[in-house]
Order: sequence, then C-alpha cells, then structure tokens
Amino acid sequence: MMKNLTMAVLTLTALTACENRDSADNLRQEYSNVSFALTGDFALTEFEETRALAADGKSMTDLWVMDYDGDGNLVQQMHQSSGDDGFGSPQLSLSYGSHVIRFVAARGKNPQLSATSGILTWESASDTFWAEYPITVDENTAAVHNVTLGRMSSRLNITVNDAIPSEVTSIDITPSVWYRGLNFRTGGATGQVLGETVTVNIPSSRAGATGTVLTVFSISPAADWSTDVTVTAHDADDNVVGQAVITGAPMRRNRTTAYSGQLFAAAGAFSLQLAAEWEEDYSATW
Repeated sequence: MMKNLTMAVLTLTALTACENRDSADNLRQEYSNVSFALTGDFALTEFEETRALAADGKSMTDLWVMDYDGDGNLVQQMHQSSGDDGFGSPQLSLSYGSHVIRFVAARGKNPQLSATSGILTWESASDTFWAEYPITVDENTAAVHNVTLGRMSSRLNITVNDAIPSEVTSIDITPSVWYRGLNFRTGGATGQVLGETVTVNIPSSRAGATGTVLTVFSISPAADWSTDVTVTAHDADDNVVGQAVITGAPMRRNRTTAYSGQLFAAAGAFSLQLAAEWEEDYSATW
C-alpha cells in the first residue's frame, strides 16, 4: 500500500512539473524582447559612463516610449531621463500580435504626460522629435528595430543687431500664438497659448555687444502657420528700453524662422530670413 501511494505522489509531481514547464514555455513563446535603435536629426553619443541624444550640439533630456495594441489601447509606457542606463536605446517586452510603438525625444522644461489623453506638455517647449512604429510581434520578430524620429518643433531666432545698452537686464519675446504640447498618438501640436511671454535674462557682460541671438521653440502643427511677435527690452525697474513688433512671422515644422534688426533705434525694425538648414536630407547606411 505504501509503495502504491509513493508511486501516485511521484506521478502527480511529474505531471505538475510538466505542466509548469509547459506554462513557462508558453509564456516565453508569447512575448518577445525588442530593442529600438533611434535615428533622426540627432546623434547618439556614447561616453565611458553616459549616453546622449544630441541635436545641434544640445542633448535631449527625456525619452518616452508608449506601446499601443492593435485596438489603440495603451499597454505599457516607458520614460528615460538622460542620466539613465541605456538612454536612447529602449527595450520592451512585447506580447505577440499587432502593436504601434510611439516615441518622443525632447529637451523641454518641466514635461508633464497624461497617459489617459496621450498629451505631453512642457512649461517651455524646446527641440522635440516624434515617431510611430507599427510592428507585428511573433516568434520571428527581429531583436533590434531601427526607428527614425522626425522633428516636431519650429524655431524662432531673434538677432538684435544694435548694441545692448548697459541698463538692459532682460528681453521678452511674446508670440501671439504658440504651442507647448504634443499629441502622443498623432504627433500633432496642442497646448496652444496666446500672448505667452518668454523672458531672456541679459547678463551685464553683454552690455555694448552686438548680434545678440535669442532663440525660442514651439511645437509645430503639420501645416504652415504664422504668429505676431513682440520683442521688448527692460531695465532692472521693468521700464521699456527698446521694442519691436513683427507681424505675421511664418512658421513651419522643422524650420528656423530668423529675424534680425535694431531693437534700440527710434523705430525698431526687424527683417526676415527663413533658414531651412533643418530640412536637409538625412542619410544613413544599413
């Protein structure tokens, strides 16, 4: 009787072990670890202990990755900061089936993401890149996928040609229309603000300097758009020292709109230049 009982226990144990192995095998077969190599108008720079995504010599500070299933439901999300290990080379464990993976790399100030609405906003936007990448995951899915992110921002450069008076402590740039939000699902601009002022502090060392360049970024709609811009210089008591008004500045995604002129002349005037250096072709090898 004892022998039969022992045999029964051994048989049950063997069956349970087989079931556990089968479950583990099924779990392994239903998921795939996928890494993404990000490319675009920026470069991934690797140092001994750090990695950086840099555009125009300035590093991105944040990377977001959001995984949506075939029905558009958010499955998982990832956020990397520039100091994190593996920054710029995210890896996800993806279930078998259809996915759309969306990416944002940016360096704006104080980002806030609403996973529910899929809206990413900044206190002050800066250079921003976005991409969506459809992928069907199965046992044959490659381990590494290349994803090219496109620039979603516009850049406004203001060059003050005349000398900065010694009493000037700040210069305000006030666009009539500006955007500091990005729709994660569509890549469209959101978070429109009207008459928001960006203040640039002017150090005393700039007194007498000419050719001072001030730069502000906006998230850009896909279509061309325009905005009026007021440029105002103040002294320490907030008195206006110089002012110029730009009417109908043409803005475009992935382009610099550059104005230059005199701010402290009797009648401040700026002339327009459109700089398209961001629109050069991106070339790579595989």
